[in-house]
Amino acid sequence: MTTPKSVRLLLTVVIALSIVGIAALFAPALYNRFVYDDFCTAASVQSQSFGQYILHEYTGWTGRFSYIIITGLAALAGPRFAALLPFLLVLAWFGALVWCVLPVLKRLSVEPALLYAAALSSFLLTVLFHSLPNFFESVIWETGAINYTLPLVVFTVVAGLFLRAWLNKQRLALLPVLVLVFICGGFSEVFGLIQIALFACLCVFLLLNKTQGTKRQFSFGIFAAFITAVLAFLVVYAAPGNAIRQGASSHPEPAPFAQLPWFVLRATLVEFYSYLIHARFWILPHFFLPFASGFSWNALSQTPEKTSQENPKKLFHAILWIGLFIFALAVVAAFPSAYIQWDAPVARSMILFFAFFVPAAGVCSYFLGRMLAAAQYKKIPTQRFDIQVKALLTLAILLFAAGVVASALKSIQFLPVQQEYAQAWDARDQELRALQAQGELHAQIPALSNAYGYSDLNEDPKNWVNRCTARYYGFETIERTN
Repeated sequence: MTTPKSVRLLLTVVIALSIVGIAALFAPALYNRFVYDDFCTAASVQSQSFGQYILHEYTGWTGRFSYIIITGLAALAGPRFAALLPFLLVLAWFGALVWCVLPVLKRLSVEPALLYAAALSSFLLTVLFHSLPNFFESVIWETGAINYTLPLVVFTVVAGLFLRAWLNKQRLALLPVLVLVFICGGFSEVFGLIQIALFACLCVFLLLNKTQGTKRQFSFGIFAAFITAVLAFLVVYAAPGNAIRQGASSHPEPAPFAQLPWFVLRATLVEFYSYLIHARFWILPHFFLPFASGFSWNALSQTPEKTSQENPKKLFHAILWIGLFIFALAVVAAFPSAYIQWDAPVARSMILFFAFFVPAAGVCSYFLGRMLAAAQYKKIPTQRFDIQVKALLTLAILLFAAGVVASALKSIQFLPVQQEYAQAWDARDQELRALQAQGELHAQIPALSNAYGYSDLNEDPKNWVNRCTARYYGFETIERTN
C-alpha cells in the first residue's frame, strides 16, 4: 500500500501545483490600477471628511456599510494599493482556511494534519478562482474584491473560531465573533442573507439535537451570531441610499411578488449553469482529485481493512443532504438579485455562492470515491486495488497539472499586456495631474484597456465613468480621444 513518504510527496505536489496555478492567475494583478467605481470612491472620499463620505454614501447610494468604509480606506491608499490588495486577500484567505480546517483534520486523526490542511486549502482556492464567471471583477478589481472576496476571508475566520470552540471544547471568543459577523453582513445583500441562512440552519440543528452541558455556551454563540447577522442586514436594508441606487437601475421597482418565485428559480439555475460554462476543464480536476482521494483514503492511511466496513448508504445520505443544503443556499444567494434586479446575481457576486459550492462538490466527490472503493475492495484482490488507487491518483494529478499549465500559459500572454497598461496608466496619471495643476478644466485623453478587456473611459463624456474620473483629477469634463 501507499507509504507515508509517498503521501507527503503527493500532498506536496498538490500544494506546489496549487501555488503555481494561483500565482499564474494573480501575476497580472501586479500591474492593477483604478478602474470604474474605484475612481468614484476615490473622488468622493478625497473631496470631504471621512465621516461625511460615509454618511454621503450610506444616504445617497448604498447601505453596505463595511464596503463603504473599507473601499474608502483603500481609495485613500492610492492606485498602487489596487495592485497589492489581491495578493493580501489570497494570502489571508489561504492562511485562514488552513487555520480553519486544522481542528477538523486533527479530530479525524489525519496525519500530517498541517500538510493536509495546506493541500486542501490551496486546491480549493485554485479550483474556485479558475471557476469564477468574472475573476477580474470578483478578486482583482479593487471595488469588487473588497465587496465580494473580503467577506469570505473574514467569514472563514468566524468559521474557524466556531469550529475550535466546538471540537476542542474551548470557550468561544464571543465578542470578536460578533464583531466579525457584523462586519461580514455589511458588504452585500447577497452575503448578508447567506450568513443569516447559515446561522439559522445551525440554530435549528442545535435545537433539534438539544445540545446541553459544555456546548451550551457554543449554542448561545450561534444564536447571538444569528441575531447579529440579522441586525447587520437590517442596517444595510434600511439605508436611504438603496432607493436611489434602485431608481438608477434598469428596474426602479422591486420584482412583483407574483413573479418572484420564477425569478428566484431562474436565478438559482443560472448560478449552477455559470459554474458549468466557466469552470470548463476545471470541472475534471475538481471532481477527480477529491474522488481519487476518497477512493484511496484508507490505502493512504494504511488501514485498507476499514474500506470493507464502509457504509455506502450512510455516505449516499450525506451526499444527498449536502446537495439539498447547497441548492437551498443557491436559492438564498439568488433571492436578493431576483428581487432587486429581476435577474440572476451579477457575475462578480457569484464567488459568494461558489465559495460554498466548490468545497461541497469536492466533499461529495470524495464520498463517491469512498463508496466505489468499498464496492471494489470486496470484489478484487488487494494488490489490484492498490494499482487502481495509484492509477486514479496519477490521473487526478495529471488533470490538475494540465489545468495549471494552461493557466500559466495564459498568464504569460496576459502579463506583458497588463504591464504595458500599467505603464500607460501611470504616464497618463502624471499628465492629468500636470494639466490640473496648470488650471485646465477640461481634458482629452486616450482610453486604456487592461489585459482583462476593461476600458476605463466611455465615448460619452457625460457617462458616469468619465464623470467620476474627472472628479478624481479635479476636471469639469474628461473626453476620450480614441
